[in-house]
Amino acid sequence: THPIAQDTNLQKNVFFSDDSGVGQQVEYVAEYTPNSDVVPAVVNGNSIWGFRNIENAEKYMKEQGMVPMLGINASYFSLETGIPMGHVLSDGKILSKDGSTYDSIGFLEDGSAFIAPLSIKTTLIFDENEVDIEHINKYPQKVVDIITLFSSDYGSETHNECNSLILVLGDIEGEIAIGETISATVEEKFIYEGSISIPEDKLILNINLDGKPELYETMNSLEVGDFVEISNDTESDE
Repeated sequence: THPIAQDTNLQKNVFFSDDSGVGQQVEYVAEYTPNSDVVPAVVNGNSIWGFRNIENAEKYMKEQGMVPMLGINASYFSLETGIPMGHVLSDGKILSKDGSTYDSIGFLEDGSAFIAPLSIKTTLIFDENEVDIEHINKYPQKVVDIITLFSSDYGSETHNECNSLILVLGDIEGEIAIGETISATVEEKFIYEGSISIPEDKLILNINLDGKPELYETMNSLEVGDFVEISNDTESDE
């Protein structure tokens, strides 16, 4: 065991197994006591889309002015797209989420941690309609029949392969974050099969043409110039 930072130790354990084909095993354990000098950070690089190893994460952190001390894999992810499963949040901002409830680990400003079930409800509001947005920054597979919201945190393009109804939102006010409601205006509406770019200052709503009929009809009722709101709230009490 040796210290690598303030109240942060790295322990290396080497042991041997008599089981056939196993032999020597090595494990690393990080021991951390919350303090103001060393704090946990959720890092995924410049985009949700794509694969990154620990060296990529280290390089990204240094470019952001941080000094990385150690790294730990934080989530399961798609082996096809690199997109993390479940929810990913940083500083309250939602980088990626789906419609399920997951036991999630969270870090407070003082470095302390907690684990609790997390469910995020994202709602598209316009006129008298309130529609669930199940996915934020997830890969829109052909079997996905729900609404997906894309931001530039996802990447430079949607990587969509489906024939979809697409709404481009502009005049964005607010942030996609827990407890926040953003406002926007529909700037473009079209049907397209394939990937489209995601501008830095825009949001994109996507639903496959083979999606749920009631969702498609509601989305299709929106026209260029319409005002919409998108709210994000947790559904758990913890």
